[in-house]
Amino acid sequence: MKLLGKAEKANWLKSHLWSFYNDIQSFSKRMPLIKLKYIETCLRQDDGLMDALEGYKNLGRFFFEHGDTGAADLVSSDAETRIFSHLSSDDPWTFKLASDVYFYSGRFSQCITLLGRAYQLSSESYSDAGYNFEVEMFYASTYTSGLEAFEEDLEKADMRFTFLEKGCEHLSKALRARNMIECDEHTGSEEDQSEGEHDAKKRRKERIADLETRLEDLNGGPILTEVISRTEAVVLGVGVV
Repeated sequence: MKLLGKAEKANWLKSHLWSFYNDIQSFSKRMPLIKLKYIETCLRQDDGLMDALEGYKNLGRFFFEHGDTGAADLVSSDAETRIFSHLSSDDPWTFKLASDVYFYSGRFSQCITLLGRAYQLSSESYSDAGYNFEVEMFYASTYTSGLEAFEEDLEKADMRFTFLEKGCEHLSKALRARNMIECDEHTGSEEDQSEGEHDAKKRRKERIADLETRLEDLNGGPILTEVISRTEAVVLGVGVV
């Protein structure tokens, strides 16, 4: 191992991250060590933070699955410190990266807090309906994918409904942004619309339909309907009890 460069060493460790699953006796003791070594090696490389974060997520998940919440907390906190020492706190992606580590470590409340901050920063950059649509779809997909991946864990933590509601809220806002885009497009005749505009409209419809189906599969249909009605009422200035 000493003869390997930093990059080669990181690749070697990465390729062996899961090899110890075949050895049950050594699994619990050796797996955290190999992950820690991988993280350490990545952090010594230039631009190695992104690779290190994969190690942090794997390690946090390992401790969470083995019931060691204290260790999972330490992993998440250390990753967050690394992220904010290297990246700008004015960038929403910085908060998104930190939220990912907390999510895999089973620290779902912290994950939502960081995602909320990321969304707030994204919202401050809103420029038009097209941008709004992409932002809302991104966060709707993030919450939906998280729920699909760890639904049972979220249920045990009493966080399933929160993730489901958040996904529905962002999809509802994406629907409104989509309507605004198409309203602007309708100012001209349909014949005047370019092939690219038609394709973009079709793609938006497909993406929304996909998320709606995924949320319905998670029993989110009634919640989505309620959230859409609530959003429309707020837009129209109608009081909602």
